[in-house]
Amino acid sequence: MTDVTIIMASRNGVDTLPKCLQSIDQIEEFGLAIEFLLVDSASTDETRELMEEFASDKPAKVLFVDTPGKSLALNLALDEAKGGLVVFFDDDVIVTPEIVRAYIDSFTANPSINVFAGQVRPYWVETPPTWLEDLTDEGLACGCTPIDCAAGPVPSYNLKGGNFAVRKEATAGVRFDTVNANWGNSSVPRGGEDTDFARRLSAADGSVQFVPNACVEHIIQPNEATLRSFFNRSVRIGRSEPKTSPSSLKRKVRPFLRASYYAAFAGGNFLVRNQTKSARWLRELAVQLGRMDSRE
Repeated sequence: MTDVTIIMASRNGVDTLPKCLQSIDQIEEFGLAIEFLLVDSASTDETRELMEEFASDKPAKVLFVDTPGKSLALNLALDEAKGGLVVFFDDDVIVTPEIVRAYIDSFTANPSINVFAGQVRPYWVETPPTWLEDLTDEGLACGCTPIDCAAGPVPSYNLKGGNFAVRKEATAGVRFDTVNANWGNSSVPRGGEDTDFARRLSAADGSVQFVPNACVEHIIQPNEATLRSFFNRSVRIGRSEPKTSPSSLKRKVRPFLRASYYAAFAGGNFLVRNQTKSARWLRELAVQLGRMDSRE
């Protein structure tokens, strides 16, 4: 019997996979039966070789999809998962050894909860600008969760795709969206498949259980710690919302006025040298532009 299934998909992930797989290899099992499902999402580098090397001496299986797309890869693995708890990691995270124990403890203590969101902290390859550190601590940048978020129910949008878990029995008939939210499978950069999946599995009030001790570090490359990367990522978030969250359609009222408002505040704070506040407003502007650009 398998207690836990760990799923990790990657497309051309050789820059971060060695650190990620090394950390996964050090997960403490605490007597649990753990299986590993690794999915090569149409990679053109040595991703599959790295996965096969990892899988060679453990209960692990390497899967392959020949069409890019994160949702496609995760659905393939979810169909094969045997564990009662299914844990999802991105290929650019470093996991803590006790992470499975933290998820299992919450899984056992909350039998009515289907979705568990883990903590995501940054792993800076190079020293970042102060404003970006501030926003990662607030959960507004680099796929990180708020640093002060306590254990308990949180809105599903607080879940980050790099680190979360679900109750397998709740996934019957529910899969990641391969049409509206499928990162890496569209000419228009769009994500949101993780949040959408969690929302459809979450409690009636839309909440998921936050598990701060289930922690990973997100590897942030120098090219990701820039204002341009931050802005583009925020645009993608906004672009995905109308597709994956029906309630967000209400926010499209008078979009150009909203964008002008956010731009003015971003510029004003920049002029008075408050870079963190400026970046917060710039994020709002980028998300709004993404909503306006959504393909419906």
